[in-house]
Amino acid sequence: MYSRLGVNANALINACFVLTTVGQFALLFFGATLLLSRRVYKRSAALRNLLVVSFFSTIPPYFLIYTAAVWDPRPPFSLCVTQAALVNGTGTMFSVASLALVVDLVLEIRIFTLSDGAARNRNVMLTTAPYIVFLVFSISALALGITHPDEVRHMPDDLACSLRNTPLNIAMQITIVLALMTALGLEVYAIIDTLRARHNLTDLRRPSLLTISQAVRIVGFTCLQVFSLIISVLDIYLDSPSLHVVSIVYQALIPLATFVIFGMTRDCLDAWKALGTFAKFIRSRTSRSPVTDFHVEITIEKEKWNGDSDPFARLPKTHIRVPLDGLSDTCSIA
Repeated sequence: MYSRLGVNANALINACFVLTTVGQFALLFFGATLLLSRRVYKRSAALRNLLVVSFFSTIPPYFLIYTAAVWDPRPPFSLCVTQAALVNGTGTMFSVASLALVVDLVLEIRIFTLSDGAARNRNVMLTTAPYIVFLVFSISALALGITHPDEVRHMPDDLACSLRNTPLNIAMQITIVLALMTALGLEVYAIIDTLRARHNLTDLRRPSLLTISQAVRIVGFTCLQVFSLIISVLDIYLDSPSLHVVSIVYQALIPLATFVIFGMTRDCLDAWKALGTFAKFIRSRTSRSPVTDFHVEITIEKEKWNGDSDPFARLPKTHIRVPLDGLSDTCSIA
């Protein structure tokens, strides 16, 4: 079933699954930090949406592992067609979500402007676009898989079922390529425009420019997807077992790489450092050895009524001293 993966195919599959799972938990941790920590700066809706899409996109490719059917050359048809449809949808959704992040950044530094109505609905349009694309491709793949069940197969050496429908696959590849090329073009234009504006200090049209950190992260993330696309295309057209292994491992590393690219910022690192310090403080408080040899002395002050006509007349206070073992101080109870 997995002859091209070598004699240690099982170990390779498990390693890829572990890498993806670590990346998933890292994305969840990063998302929780953005939601709960007051130390981090507020991220854009497009970036938060990209983290959700990145996490969701890592789940369908491992459906066969989740259901222990990865070694079955003929998994149940319902499972196989569902996986193929979701994989087709999430592949395009991930690329469109990345493009939405680049468009949001370009609009943020005001290289381009929108009309008033579009500006008010900018976040809605950028966050919903990936899911619209996902629905279009996943529903189309599901319909084609149900009507053409012979095209849904678990191919040898693949970890997931796939739909062998040429028109749909071409449409999916065109969508991914267009999204990535558009994102790269906008990034290059934003960098050139920023460099030009930095040399012209009298240009005060925009309140902010593209920072070096933003440029490195966004270009690096787009290049991450471009390399993934190149490796996938070469894997399809070149019969190379080593290239196929590289493609599988590369896909498993994408969620963890996404976390590193967008999560390794100064504010997030400071927040995690503070969390670690707080955890050490809690452990030190709970690990202290209890005091067992101590003595306590409680003083109880009791008031008595002397029976006179004045009910508020008081006699001198009577002190009752009760020795108790348990504490090292003397307490006074009035």
